[in-house]
Amino acid sequence: MNKIYDFETGVQLWQHCNFNCSFCVGAQSDVPKDWSMYNEKLIKLEEFFNSTGKWNISFLGGEPLINPKLIDLCKRLMTKGHGINLITNGSILFSDVFTKDELKEVNYITLSYHPIHEENSYYNNIFINNIKFLVKHKINSEIVYVAAPDRLNRIEKIKAYFESLGSKFRLMALQGEHGGKNYPYSYKQDELEMLCDNTDYLGSLYLLKHGHYTPTFKKCRSGYNRFNMFLSDGKITPCEQLNNIELFNFLKDDISDFKHRIYNEPKECLSKKCVCSFYMEQEEFMRNYDMDNKSNFKMWEKLCISSNEVIQYWEKNEYYFTEKIKKKIRGSNIFLWGAGIHTDKLLTLLKNEKFNMKNIKGIIDSNPHKDGMKIFDIPVLYKENFFNNINDCSDIIISSRAFESEIYNEIKSKVSYGINIVRLYDTNEIVPL
Repeated sequence: MNKIYDFETGVQLWQHCNFNCSFCVGAQSDVPKDWSMYNEKLIKLEEFFNSTGKWNISFLGGEPLINPKLIDLCKRLMTKGHGINLITNGSILFSDVFTKDELKEVNYITLSYHPIHEENSYYNNIFINNIKFLVKHKINSEIVYVAAPDRLNRIEKIKAYFESLGSKFRLMALQGEHGGKNYPYSYKQDELEMLCDNTDYLGSLYLLKHGHYTPTFKKCRSGYNRFNMFLSDGKITPCEQLNNIELFNFLKDDISDFKHRIYNEPKECLSKKCVCSFYMEQEEFMRNYDMDNKSNFKMWEKLCISSNEVIQYWEKNEYYFTEKIKKKIRGSNIFLWGAGIHTDKLLTLLKNEKFNMKNIKGIIDSNPHKDGMKIFDIPVLYKENFFNNINDCSDIIISSRAFESEIYNEIKSKVSYGINIVRLYDTNEIVPL
């Protein structure tokens, strides 16, 4: 029986992770020794949930379960009737921190099988024991495997193994920059065919073929009863694509005002791209058709493909957006912060709009694995190397939707006042990325 909730949300907890995967935004974000700052905010978050209705909550990282207090919070929230969904790397033995009855109360558990599992027998054994525990006790769960290019030759074998254990296995296309290339667009034809052959889920198939959804002008529940939340600053936004629109702040605002600040009905989406949420037409399809049946793909594709009206709308917005960036910039020695999918989209847009790409001198990133790489022939610098050798930097453009505030505060604390920090999501204007 499906549980009914008043609201649903994804909570962006922290970037910290005990793994260091080259394709992940949380790579090289060290695990804190002191969680007290986060734990104080978790108490506020719990108070907010318990005061506003019944919530279906997905906790996102980094790695959520590396903070023991989050595990305690999940248990308390479930006793209050909230739904919990966990997205985890499975590096913590579930049977050590949850009873089987507690785990059965979790709505869904997604475990990501990472390169470190394949290379490290200790973590691999924990992961396998977790899968066996979940399957044995019939707990709703699945394994997600990110199809990074250096992992493609192992997919069929790994999929067969986990399916033999009775687990659901879902292949996920790599989204963003990896090895100087943009994925999923950089998969070779034979690689794409192999990935499609090993993918049944229609949502994953569409992203493999088209890269993203375009929800523009489609009615969506985001901001009405579905939200994106940030533990770092308390911000509540309609969704990950509209993080510049702050509807409420659970750390600062009066909780009694929450229901007066959110949308009173679903609205037409004004985002250009989306890979995480579904609009209402898609949700209706999902209620009526099997999303794991490939014979339904043509109908799904027809529903999701962009119209000519939408294409023309974004062509016009991309021009105006580029002109606004030009006005914010003060000099000709520009650096971007972030070497992921967002930066790839931004650089593609700027190049198409005839921006002077020679003025972009480098791309800063928190992942040391990316140091020395190139994106659009622009060198990537590990952030500590940049901070230690700042030369002739006039502007830093923060190229991140989800973590713009955190990055802004980090840059501001480490660079001189002479450097202009450019934010893209500091107003309620739509960003065409």
